[in-house]
Amino acid sequence: MEMSDDPFEVKLRDNFELLEDEYKESLKRSKMLEAKVQELCKQHLLIPSGKVEELYSALTKKNAEIYIQRSKQMSKTAPPRTRLFAWLMSGVEIMALADPSMHGADNVVNNMTEIDPERYAYVKLRYSRT
Repeated sequence: MEMSDDPFEVKLRDNFELLEDEYKESLKRSKMLEAKVQELCKQHLLIPSGKVEELYSALTKKNAEIYIQRSKQMSKTAPPRTRLFAWLMSGVEIMALADPSMHGADNVVNNMTEIDPERYAYVKLRYSRT
C-alpha cells in the first residue's frame, strides 16, 4: 500500500523548506555584513549612511537572487518527492466484522433516528413512504 501526495502539495512543502533554510542563511549573511560594516567603521571612523543603506539593499537583492537560483536548481536536480508512506506487507489476512443489528435499511434508519431524532426524522418519514 502506498499513499502519494498531490504534486502541488509537494511543491508547496519543498518551497516552504527552501524558504525556511534561505531565511536562516540570509540571517547569517546579514550578520557577516554587520561585522564588515563595523570593521569599516573602525578603519574609517565615519562612513556615509547612504553607503551603508546601499550595502543593505544590495544584500536584500542578493538574497532574492540566491533564493531564485536555489529554487531553480532544486527543481532541476532533485527528483520530486511524492510518496508520503509505503507499507510492504505479505501474508496479510483481513477480517471484517459487523454488528448484525446494524444491517439492512430498516436498522440503519432506526439507528440514525435514535442518534439524532430531530435531524433524521425526515429520513424515517421519507423511507417509510417508499
